[in-house]
Amino acid sequence: MNLSIGACSLFVSAAILAGCATTPVLEQRLGQALPSDASASYDAVSDTVMLSKGGASVVLQYSIPVGESAYFVKQGGGGLLYKSTVSGKGRVFSFASADTSLGIVGAIASRDAEVTVPANGTAKFNGGYEGLLVRASDKMQVQFVEGTTCLTADFGASSIGGGIINRSNAGADVIIPSTPLTPDGVFSGVATGGANPGETASNGRVSGMFADVSGGEIVGALQLNHSISGNDFYEVGGFTTVAGAGPCP
Repeated sequence: MNLSIGACSLFVSAAILAGCATTPVLEQRLGQALPSDASASYDAVSDTVMLSKGGASVVLQYSIPVGESAYFVKQGGGGLLYKSTVSGKGRVFSFASADTSLGIVGAIASRDAEVTVPANGTAKFNGGYEGLLVRASDKMQVQFVEGTTCLTADFGASSIGGGIINRSNAGADVIIPSTPLTPDGVFSGVATGGANPGETASNGRVSGMFADVSGGEIVGALQLNHSISGNDFYEVGGFTTVAGAGPCP
């Protein structure tokens, strides 16, 4: 596979975030009516994340590592997960802000440069998934969700599909049906499943993109709406994958 991409980026390694600021070439957004002016940015000097919407913003402080992500929190105001590909070329923010000036739930995935995927062949990808499960009523973070992302790209058919398995705290596996893959390595479509017996999950969406020069990395975001014991919850999360089947079927 021969993909081209460049520029430096932030990266996450255990509890340490560092790197250089970049302007993403491509962004994908999922969320509950997430406004176009919502944004998230990491400051390596202060080790904080700024979450903004319009003229309002909140600053979140680094708290703990969660799986392959770093978690940032604002006291009484929700939280944010930051996740990066190994190369640092792609990243995803998943957030839930209960702050009265923001009140947003969503995920933003991005990459640093243009990519062109191969014209034929297939490839498997695996990696971690981390997300937030939050109450719809007040957008407070309830618990973390972790799982394993499994994807198979068919470049000849211009498609990609798979799922998120071994999910903790949020229900059954998520299924990502075969989804169109553009020549620049971008996909966006539905996601199904994700609920425990007796519960429901709906309005599932997934977005992702190839992120590195070797074609070995994908970054993306997931959104699900859950109904648990008659109460509504939002799930938003991010995933990064590397080439290879790994623990995937």
